[in-house]
Amino acid sequence: MAYVKKLQIAHWRTFGEPVSFDFQFPEEGRPGPNLNIIVGRNNAGKSTVVQAFKTIAGGEATVIVPKSDRRTEDGISLDFTLSDNKNITITQSTSGAAHKRNGDRLERLRIVDARRPWQTSTTSLNSLEPTQFWQISSGQKSNFDERNDWTYQNSFSIFWKIASDKEKKKEFDAALKEVFPFINDWKLESDLGRYFIEYKSDADIWHSIAFTGEGLINSFVLMASLFQTAEGDTIVIDEPELSLHPQAQRRLFNYLIKQSARAQIIVSTHSPHFITWDSLGAGIKIFRINPGANAKPGVISQSTADSLRKIAISDFKNRRTFDSLSRELFFSDKIIFVEGYEDVRLIEKFASDHNVNNLELFGYGAGGADNIEKWLQACRELGIAAAVIYDKNKMVAANSARKRYPEFLIEVFPTDDIRDKKQRTFDITGVDGMFSSAGIIKPEYEAYLLSLLQKLSS
Repeated sequence: MAYVKKLQIAHWRTFGEPVSFDFQFPEEGRPGPNLNIIVGRNNAGKSTVVQAFKTIAGGEATVIVPKSDRRTEDGISLDFTLSDNKNITITQSTSGAAHKRNGDRLERLRIVDARRPWQTSTTSLNSLEPTQFWQISSGQKSNFDERNDWTYQNSFSIFWKIASDKEKKKEFDAALKEVFPFINDWKLESDLGRYFIEYKSDADIWHSIAFTGEGLINSFVLMASLFQTAEGDTIVIDEPELSLHPQAQRRLFNYLIKQSARAQIIVSTHSPHFITWDSLGAGIKIFRINPGANAKPGVISQSTADSLRKIAISDFKNRRTFDSLSRELFFSDKIIFVEGYEDVRLIEKFASDHNVNNLELFGYGAGGADNIEKWLQACRELGIAAAVIYDKNKMVAANSARKRYPEFLIEVFPTDDIRDKKQRTFDITGVDGMFSSAGIIKPEYEAYLLSLLQKLSS
């Protein structure tokens, strides 16, 4: 039983110089979850990581890598370090497209692709072997130009075996209902010599799965794979959020956390619903792949994860700071931090009124000036370009940020608040802002703010 402890990729697709991923996996003395989340913009290299795992899933030791995927004439280099300290490597055989795998295939590996072609019916159940579920069959080469190598129709054998075992079906139904509470039952039906799946909705109506949306079909197949999770498994999933409703994404994420307590799960995603602040650093490790041939994956350190998680858990009065909008931080190329939600709303409206585009403000604000350096530390570790605008009365905090984070742009408003605030009590004085209390920009600050936002958007 071995998991993938480390993967190093060099000279392949988006990756030029060697980059490494140190994955979490079940270890003695450290309880789960063991969930690895890979994020990054389109074409950053997330799918390349998934493809790398395919090279150690195949039956034959020959891997074909087209010239278009090789960054050098010397071929690609993949090095998997396993938890038992053995290595599986992929190196060029002599020259050209042929590469050789050195080491045995990883037997307990399952891969769920982003594109999940699935036959919605089959003529036979008994002939389908579940051992080939989501794996290249033993006689095929791992040729990345041939998607037909990856067979999904074998999922029917899994559903057949589940449906044939009363207790197993009961367990699977409970798991399926965790993600899709509107599914009350399912069964295998046959007609005209073909088998297909039907499910009963909460309206007490039976539906053929062939006539449902892609999200439900994909998730039926995905749940069948996850249901089989056992100790020693490594499961790699590319974009599990495809065609899924946001609530279903959140429920699927919770199920992934549960299953990763006994297995290693690696997920590539574009969805903020597969990240939560309270789980960050507590069994969930996030890798952000940054643009550029030699960019290293950004990873939040344990200390930074602990500080953000502490804020998220303790700040019960300001939960919006930590909702899904704030988690889009992990997917941003550049981000602007301001102190509070009023700053965000007034700046966004001003920018829209003055045709200033490409202004990416963080969530509903940083939750106060005292939190901003924690966010900047996260951006430094993840490799995200960042800027900050403090209020004038937070000059000490601004100077501290300039000193500690010189790579980021730190600006200060000319007023103590974004808008006018009247004196409310004898001990809370009123303040003057750039906007009136009604949210109207004051003429003397309009040119300044426009210039600042144009600078930040460039």
